Amino acid sequence: MLHILKSSVWPILVVVVLLGCSRDPNKLIESGKKYIAEGKYREATIELRSAIQLSAQSAEAHYQLARAYLYLGSIADANQELNQTVLLQYANLDAQLIRGYLLLLDRNFREAKDTAEYILQRDASNIRAQILLGNSYSGLVQRNDSLGELKNSFEVEPALSAAYMDLSVGNANWQRQPEAAEAAYKKAITMDTRSALPHSALASFYLQSQRTADAESEFKTAAALDPMSSDAQQALALFYASAGKSDLAEQIYSGFARSRPNDLDQQVRLADFYNGIGKPEQAIEVLTKVAAKDPKYLPAKRRLVDLHLQQNQYGKAAEIADEFLKEAPNDPDVQFIKGRVLVAQKNTTEAIEVLQKVVKLRPLAAAGRFFLGSAYAQAQDFQRAEAEYSAAVQNDSTFVRAYLPLAELKLKGGDPETAARYARQALGLNPRLSEAHLILSRALITQKNYPDAAAEIKAVLDQQPGSVLAKYHQALLSVAQGNLPQAQLQLEAAFKTNPDQADILGALAGVYLQRNMPDKAIQTVQQAISQHPDKPDYYKILAQLFLTRNSKMDAEQAFEKAVSLDARDVYQRIALADFYVRTGSFEKAVSTLENVIREDQRNAVAKPRLAELYLRNKDYDKALKTAEDLKATSNTDALVIKARVLLAQTKRKMQSLSCKKQCEANPPPLWPTTIWVRPTHR
Repeated sequence: MLHILKSSVWPILVVVVLLGCSRDPNKLIESGKKYIAEGKYREATIELRSAIQLSAQSAEAHYQLARAYLYLGSIADANQELNQTVLLQYANLDAQLIRGYLLLLDRNFREAKDTAEYILQRDASNIRAQILLGNSYSGLVQRNDSLGELKNSFEVEPALSAAYMDLSVGNANWQRQPEAAEAAYKKAITMDTRSALPHSALASFYLQSQRTADAESEFKTAAALDPMSSDAQQALALFYASAGKSDLAEQIYSGFARSRPNDLDQQVRLADFYNGIGKPEQAIEVLTKVAAKDPKYLPAKRRLVDLHLQQNQYGKAAEIADEFLKEAPNDPDVQFIKGRVLVAQKNTTEAIEVLQKVVKLRPLAAAGRFFLGSAYAQAQDFQRAEAEYSAAVQNDSTFVRAYLPLAELKLKGGDPETAARYARQALGLNPRLSEAHLILSRALITQKNYPDAAAEIKAVLDQQPGSVLAKYHQALLSVAQGNLPQAQLQLEAAFKTNPDQADILGALAGVYLQRNMPDKAIQTVQQAISQHPDKPDYYKILAQLFLTRNSKMDAEQAFEKAVSLDARDVYQRIALADFYVRTGSFEKAVSTLENVIREDQRNAVAKPRLAELYLRNKDYDKALKTAEDLKATSNTDALVIKARVLLAQTKRKMQSLSCKKQCEANPPPLWPTTIWVRPTHR
């Protein structure tokens, strides 16, 4: 019996010992650090979170968890852990440096300056802190090793990004201190004459200050001091590209990629460069070689998908996505690629479902949020679209692509002030982003700030003298200023050279209407349709023009024609239903939405609209059934519809009861007592 007890105790003791080891916070921290070194960042977060549960006061555990989050690109989570780190161990200078840059990214310039000075008081030779001090005066953030480990959050995937971010743009309550900034950068150079970092920082400052020759000199110096630094080489190449010297930029990118044939990230950057200068074929060639070299390297496949989508080669893009799905059907990265393809194909309902799963698995991934927002925008669910775009920039304040649709949505929603702020934030990340300049110009036009709007349009024309979009915006400015004849000439000239631009045609038709030339507006649009009969937007413009003349039948026919050109897009038919409601053709609207739902039973956009129409027609049973069907995709919308049905039914009952009580209190006059009775025949 004793032998049996002894033999059974041993396994228990082993388990207890193992549990005791796994419950040691120091060992968990070491395990987390080991995972970080091996590139297993998610595994590291599990170990380090466990360590914090056991020892919440461990500054080292919080700091290492912040590092793991930075590698995953989860800046918000990293910031939270860094704040906890310095609360527990204020003298952790590495944590202070990263936190200082995060303060800078949040435009807390004063606190960033104080942080830099604190580090320098304890380590006067800290060159990164000295650059941070200069940046707190200039509002710049360089995308290189001066960021310390924060740089890892910007390198979750290789990207052809600007060499620096300019956070000084759009900050009315803060002024640059250029003299102090230049002095700080030059002091950093004296601290380590062999380092490329301070020269890159000074170069970005000179570029911000429009001292182009000085900037070029410093970029060259940085590249010469560290010829193997991809950051220094890329900064010089980007400078040449922005200066219109694409040949010199190409020499640097291609030469650097050839010198590092096994550096797949660098090959991807070369492909990005080719795509950026309008050479998509060469970009595809580079990426195809990378994908053949390492079939599991997702960045190359993602870009191949994007390039095929840009060229409307949906079949090739879908083929790559389906290949991946076969190999790893549950991988969030693979699901993301599939969702991206579905958005481009306007298979919106399925795209939303796929990307919702991606966001659930990777809630902090900015790209997933962005494309889910794009899918919602396609579905005309602008409230949810805005929420996802906002989440993207909250998770990654450097994700420039999300600022633009946010600005557009705010502008369309009548909030030009917030639209301008988003556009300026985008320009802070990429000062040469023409789309951001033009959105900002429209926001300024809405605010009647015409001089600044003209300056933003000029900034685009300085970069791209033949920009049609910039000239279109010049016409919008002329309209706002009341100079309709000039606007008409500008739009006519723009449309003549670009007859496939619906925005220009719509604006031109609008000017004709304002100048009391409705016939000319209709004639111009009809002529454009005869030349481009496959443009749905042209028919929609014609429909709007017919409405201004109260030609309801002609308007509906024009809109129906627009929808027929893209019959697979159910959201175009939903737009047609909305148009029917506007023209008062409610039965047609109901029929159109019912057909959409029959074809796309998961469509969460058509169902609320149909329920609204059922409510209007007091068809409460159908409204309730539609709400019940909607529960699977949008429980909130379903509950709202049910509540409205119950409210309408209750109101109807109350009205009936009120009428009954009123009748009882005030009975109507009695019928005459003498009633004619038909005599009976004997």
